[in-house]
Amino acid sequence: MLLVMLTQEDPMLAAETVLHIWYSAFVTQSVIDVINEKPRQLVQAVCTKIEGREPDVVLAKTWTFGERSLRLVLTKDQWISLLSHFDLPTGLTYEMAKQNRVGITLAPERVDFRERGYFAQKPSSRIVNMRFREEGILLPFGRRRDAFIHPNP
Repeated sequence: MLLVMLTQEDPMLAAETVLHIWYSAFVTQSVIDVINEKPRQLVQAVCTKIEGREPDVVLAKTWTFGERSLRLVLTKDQWISLLSHFDLPTGLTYEMAKQNRVGITLAPERVDFRERGYFAQKPSSRIVNMRFREEGILLPFGRRRDAFIHPNP
Protein backbone atom coordinates (compact mmCIF):
# COMPACT_ATOMS: atom_id res chain seq x y z
CA MET A 1 0.00 0.00 0.00
CA LEU A 2 2.78 2.39 0.88
CA LEU A 3 4.58 1.53 -2.35
CA VAL A 4 1.44 2.43 -4.30
CA MET A 5 1.08 5.72 -2.43
CA LEU A 6 4.75 6.62 -2.90
CA THR A 7 5.11 5.58 -6.55
CA GLN A 8 1.87 7.02 -7.93
CA GLU A 9 2.17 10.66 -8.99
CA ASP A 10 -1.58 11.34 -8.88
CA PRO A 11 -2.60 11.35 -5.19
CA MET A 12 -6.30 10.86 -5.99
CA LEU A 13 -5.59 7.78 -8.10
CA ALA A 14 -3.23 6.47 -5.42
CA ALA A 15 -5.86 6.91 -2.69
CA GLU A 16 -8.58 5.26 -4.77
CA THR A 17 -6.27 2.37 -5.65
CA VAL A 18 -5.31 1.74 -2.02
CA LEU A 19 -8.95 2.01 -0.93
CA HIS A 20 -10.03 -0.70 -3.39
CA ILE A 21 -7.03 -2.93 -2.64
CA TRP A 22 -7.89 -2.75 1.05
CA TYR A 23 -11.69 -3.04 0.96
CA SER A 24 -12.99 -4.29 -2.40
CA ALA A 25 -13.15 -7.93 -3.43
CA PHE A 26 -13.02 -6.94 -7.10
CA VAL A 27 -10.99 -4.19 -8.76
CA THR A 28 -10.82 -2.39 -12.10
CA GLN A 29 -8.14 -2.83 -14.75
CA SER A 30 -6.72 0.59 -13.80
CA VAL A 31 -6.10 -0.63 -10.24
CA ILE A 32 -4.32 -3.72 -11.59
CA ASP A 33 -2.25 -1.46 -13.87
CA VAL A 34 -1.23 0.84 -11.00
CA ILE A 35 -0.16 -2.14 -8.87
CA ASN A 36 1.80 -3.78 -11.70
CA GLU A 37 3.31 -0.56 -13.00
CA LYS A 38 5.88 0.51 -10.39
CA PRO A 39 5.34 -1.30 -7.04
CA ARG A 40 5.59 -4.76 -8.58
CA GLN A 41 8.69 -3.78 -10.54
CA LEU A 42 10.41 -2.55 -7.38
CA VAL A 43 9.70 -5.78 -5.48
CA GLN A 44 10.60 -7.88 -8.54
CA ALA A 45 13.99 -6.14 -8.75
CA VAL A 46 14.73 -7.06 -5.13
CA CYS A 47 13.63 -10.68 -5.67
CA THR A 48 15.85 -10.98 -8.74
CA LYS A 49 18.81 -9.55 -6.82
CA ILE A 50 18.44 -11.97 -3.87
CA GLU A 51 17.86 -15.13 -5.94
CA GLY A 52 21.00 -16.93 -4.74
CA ARG A 53 20.61 -16.13 -1.04
CA GLU A 54 19.56 -18.48 1.76
CA PRO A 55 15.78 -18.63 2.43
CA ASP A 56 15.93 -17.35 6.03
CA VAL A 57 18.48 -14.56 5.58
CA VAL A 58 17.15 -11.10 6.47
CA LEU A 59 17.43 -8.57 3.66
CA ALA A 60 16.66 -4.86 3.68
CA LYS A 61 15.81 -2.49 0.86
CA THR A 62 15.36 1.27 1.05
CA TRP A 63 13.58 3.14 -1.73
CA THR A 64 13.73 6.93 -1.95
CA PHE A 65 10.89 8.93 -3.49
CA GLY A 66 11.82 12.61 -3.54
CA GLU A 67 11.99 13.67 0.11
CA ARG A 68 10.43 10.43 1.37
CA SER A 69 11.85 6.97 1.78
CA LEU A 70 10.55 3.53 2.61
CA ARG A 71 12.72 0.83 4.19
CA LEU A 72 11.49 -2.75 4.10
CA VAL A 73 13.28 -5.52 6.00
CA LEU A 74 12.15 -9.08 5.19
CA THR A 75 13.58 -12.56 4.86
CA LYS A 76 14.12 -13.95 1.37
CA ASP A 77 11.01 -16.13 1.70
CA GLN A 78 8.97 -13.08 2.74
CA TRP A 79 10.21 -11.09 -0.27
CA ILE A 80 9.13 -13.93 -2.58
CA SER A 81 5.78 -14.12 -0.79
CA LEU A 82 5.31 -10.36 -1.15
CA LEU A 83 5.90 -10.63 -4.89
CA SER A 84 3.31 -13.40 -5.16
CA HIS A 85 0.66 -11.08 -3.66
CA PHE A 86 0.74 -9.05 -6.88
CA ASP A 87 -0.55 -12.06 -8.87
CA LEU A 88 -4.00 -13.59 -9.04
CA PRO A 89 -4.15 -17.27 -8.14
CA THR A 90 -3.88 -19.32 -11.32
CA GLY A 91 -7.28 -20.17 -12.76
CA LEU A 92 -9.28 -17.85 -10.47
CA THR A 93 -12.02 -16.24 -12.53
CA TYR A 94 -14.45 -13.48 -11.61
CA GLU A 95 -17.30 -15.99 -11.28
CA MET A 96 -15.28 -18.35 -9.06
CA ALA A 97 -14.14 -15.50 -6.81
CA LYS A 98 -17.69 -14.14 -6.55
CA GLN A 99 -19.09 -17.59 -5.74
CA ASN A 100 -16.46 -18.14 -3.02
CA ARG A 101 -17.09 -14.74 -1.50
CA VAL A 102 -20.89 -15.00 -1.53
CA GLY A 103 -20.63 -18.48 -0.02
CA ILE A 104 -19.02 -16.87 3.01
CA THR A 105 -20.65 -13.45 3.28
CA LEU A 106 -24.18 -14.69 2.54
CA ALA A 107 -23.95 -18.16 4.06
CA PRO A 108 -27.48 -19.42 4.89
CA GLU A 109 -26.38 -20.70 8.29
CA ARG A 110 -25.32 -17.13 9.23
CA VAL A 111 -28.57 -15.38 8.27
CA ASP A 112 -29.55 -14.86 11.92
CA PHE A 113 -26.21 -13.19 12.67
CA ARG A 114 -26.57 -10.87 9.67
CA GLU A 115 -30.17 -9.94 10.45
CA ARG A 116 -29.38 -9.14 14.07
CA GLY A 117 -26.69 -6.77 12.81
CA TYR A 118 -29.07 -5.18 10.31
CA PHE A 119 -31.70 -4.70 13.03
CA ALA A 120 -29.45 -2.22 14.86
CA GLN A 121 -28.88 -0.13 11.72
CA LYS A 122 -30.84 2.63 10.01
CA PRO A 123 -32.74 1.42 6.92
CA SER A 124 -30.40 3.26 4.56
CA SER A 125 -27.37 1.67 6.22
CA ARG A 126 -28.95 -1.77 5.94
CA ILE A 127 -29.26 -1.43 2.18
CA VAL A 128 -25.66 -0.30 1.79
CA ASN A 129 -24.32 -3.08 4.02
CA MET A 130 -26.40 -5.72 2.25
CA ARG A 131 -25.14 -4.52 -1.11
CA PHE A 132 -21.52 -4.61 0.09
CA ARG A 133 -22.00 -8.17 1.34
CA GLU A 134 -23.49 -9.16 -2.03
CA GLU A 135 -20.98 -7.44 -4.31
CA GLY A 136 -17.86 -6.80 -2.24
CA ILE A 137 -17.11 -3.45 -3.85
CA LEU A 138 -16.73 -0.25 -1.85
CA LEU A 139 -18.39 2.46 -3.93
CA PRO A 140 -20.97 5.19 -3.36
CA PHE A 141 -24.53 3.89 -3.68
CA GLY A 142 -25.74 4.07 -7.27
CA ARG A 143 -22.30 4.23 -8.90
CA ARG A 144 -21.64 1.85 -11.80
CA ARG A 145 -19.88 -1.37 -10.82
CA ASP A 146 -19.44 -3.02 -14.21
CA ALA A 147 -15.72 -2.09 -14.48
CA PHE A 148 -14.90 -4.11 -11.34
CA ILE A 149 -14.24 -7.41 -13.11
CA HIS A 150 -10.89 -8.55 -11.69
CA PRO A 151 -10.62 -10.44 -8.39
CA ASN A 152 -8.52 -8.45 -5.93
CA PRO A 153 -5.03 -9.96 -5.86
